[in-house]
Amino acid sequence: MGNNDLQTYILKEKGKKERYSLDEWKKSYGQYLRALKVLPQNPYNDPDAKETKNQWFYDGLKDFLNAREQEYYMKKRDAEWEKWTYSTRRDEKLGYVLDVSCNDKIIMSLKSDQFGFSAPRPEKDHPYDIYLETCSEEDIDRISEWIYYSRTIGGSFLWPTNMMKGSHYANYNTARGGSNPFENGKYKGRQYNNYPIEDRVDLTLLEIFLYYHKEEYPDKWKKTILNKWFKKNEGANKKIANQWFGHFGSFEKYVDFFCFNDFVHEDKNNNEKKYEPIDIVKSNLNKSKKKDNKVTIDEDYYYYNSRKNRSDFSIYDKGHKDMETMFNNVNILITRRTKTMEKK
Repeated sequence: MGNNDLQTYILKEKGKKERYSLDEWKKSYGQYLRALKVLPQNPYNDPDAKETKNQWFYDGLKDFLNAREQEYYMKKRDAEWEKWTYSTRRDEKLGYVLDVSCNDKIIMSLKSDQFGFSAPRPEKDHPYDIYLETCSEEDIDRISEWIYYSRTIGGSFLWPTNMMKGSHYANYNTARGGSNPFENGKYKGRQYNNYPIEDRVDLTLLEIFLYYHKEEYPDKWKKTILNKWFKKNEGANKKIANQWFGHFGSFEKYVDFFCFNDFVHEDKNNNEKKYEPIDIVKSNLNKSKKKDNKVTIDEDYYYYNSRKNRSDFSIYDKGHKDMETMFNNVNILITRRTKTMEKK
């Protein structure tokens, strides 16, 4: 199955089902990127934005989730597995969401959060914007292709909707991201410490890993943005988030269910598998799985040094080549995940 067979969810027009072909997209988006300073019409429509009205993206996620639930339930992969079902609904405030039901009762709703890095925009405050400052003509075509394939079904997390709204740490989606914390090579200020994940999928997976291993790594768990979200959200919000993570039971089952296997390194200890997220910046990934050099994230590097030496941590302070490696790694991983998910 080649990349051209993958279903991108970048629509030509908001609310209409017609998608770009890769050649159409590279031509249209390439023109936009080359003229970004004069603010031409941006052809990009974010698949999970409420304004886009992309029901087909959420229907694709719904079909995948229901297939996975059926597989886990029928094969009895977990004797305690509680079967959930998912349905697509248009919410007036949030756009499309996935309602989760158990025994015919809706227990929560989910919203997608894409992690293929934000598309370039006039504000120039995201990783692709920094990369564009020193890119070549060939790089522009590469950016277009990265964005095209990262907007497939394998490029998103799913969170309960009450983790995606509220104030400050109540909005975990916002806390995961953050714009460029540097200006003229200098760190802007303390408020950027609240957004150290910088939309990196590997660091988000590390936070989920520590959620499931909080008793083993209590000091590291305390420093996560996810833990701060829980502290700020007592009551119903916290209960639903725990119910969501609790459905999968362990980090390993979460990874297996959502087909994040290429994003982690497996370490077998006493015949028990243990997954740890790989580093998308330092790893050297190739399209052939046999040649992958996967580097496990150094937890101390992230959770302790990031507050003291942000320039040593931040992807915004990396050179052109390092950023290119990171974008390429993410694209390879998303493409693999999409291929696996589309087969389910």
